[in-house]
Amino acid sequence: MLNTRAQWNSMDVSRELRSKYIYHLERETHQELHANVPPVPLLGYTALFRVLNTIQPRHDPAHDIDDLLFSIDKVTRQSNTHPIERELGLLSIEAIELQRPYIMDDIY
Repeated sequence: MLNTRAQWNSMDVSRELRSKYIYHLERETHQELHANVPPVPLLGYTALFRVLNTIQPRHDPAHDIDDLLFSIDKVTRQSNTHPIERELGLLSIEAIELQRPYIMDDIY
């Protein structure tokens, strides 16, 4: 869900976060997702740590997507979050929301 792979695997913290949100989709669905949805921007370094420390994934997309979005939203609303990190968080939320129907329709 957190793509592009090279970007999200560039740091230990982002790689660990990404690894918690990998779902196996049918090839056709996966290709459609990438053709129609922009990549999720890499969160700022501080936001990555904060999100990683607040998520509780269960490898159930219905729960995990909501949990991740809630965590990103919570982190980006903190008063000490830099405006650029806040914008990256909002863009990430939007990109993840665009992925939701592909993931949910394919898995359920």
